Amino acid sequence: MIDLLISAAIAILVTVVPVMFAARIVRARRSHFFAALLAVILLVVVSILAEMYVPMPWLAALLTVVVSAALLAMVLGTTFLRGFAVSVLAFVISVGVIVVLSMTLSGLTLAFYSF
Repeated sequence: MIDLLISAAIAILVTVVPVMFAARIVRARRSHFFAALLAVILLVVVSILAEMYVPMPWLAALLTVVVSAALLAMVLGTTFLRGFAVSVLAFVISVGVIVVLSMTLSGLTLAFYSF
């Protein structure tokens, strides 16, 4: 049970929190947790639908980027360009969090096995 809670916390840390921070950076009207959570859920749905119904992968990716920026703008209460900026900033923040977590976990693993 504790593993499930830890996994859920890490998933939230890597997906929802970066959208929250990016929304605050671009000064969106709604940058609270639940708006970011709704945005992430909608982005996942858009990605799944684009993958299912668009036959060409590059077109599905392009469509996902455009629709995602529009959804972020609508949910977070900002402009389309700021919605696009939120998606780019959230991606950069997520990658940074993943790198830091992986380095921390690998360092802890090395420290544990060195005893």
